Amino acid sequence: MQISEYISGHHYALCICEGRAEEDLINYLLDHDRLIFKRSDLIFGKVTRSRGVKKIQDEYLSLDFEKPVFIFRIVDSKNERFKLDAAFEGRYSDKVFNIITRPEIEILIIRKNNDYGAYTNRSKTKLKPSEYCQSAYKIKKIKSEGIFINVFSNINELVKSIEEYKRLTGSREYNLSDILSSF
Repeated sequence: MQISEYISGHHYALCICEGRAEEDLINYLLDHDRLIFKRSDLIFGKVTRSRGVKKIQDEYLSLDFEKPVFIFRIVDSKNERFKLDAAFEGRYSDKVFNIITRPEIEILIIRKNNDYGAYTNRSKTKLKPSEYCQSAYKIKKIKSEGIFINVFSNINELVKSIEEYKRLTGSREYNLSDILSSF
């Protein structure tokens, strides 16, 4: 299956976020109806930060649903393993989508500030985007609740950063722009 086959209202979504910033970002987009799924589509009406396959299977996938479930994993590495047990493999294997925020979700803040070129030129120093943001923009505790979203003055600014980052990287892997609604 493809992400484009997800139809809000006809499917459930299990959205798994890697960290606090990713969870804040997804909740912000959900609050503004800017994703292909709505909060009402989410299992239990919320995103989860539980990432362990066993825990996901026990808490979510072992339940019976009247509609198909798509699994959206918001992670910064395509190499992070998410191998379902055989009992779940057939039902969900083609419905797991890794939404990659490489190198880190904080790259969107760098893009917002039009510093992507400066960051990539300076990246020879091997700073992570979160470290760059702390250094260049003096954002303390960037991974704390609410900090990431406070950087964006409005939802359109965030959406623009997501779309522009996709354009800049030309990445073929799924990223946040692939789950934005076509508003």
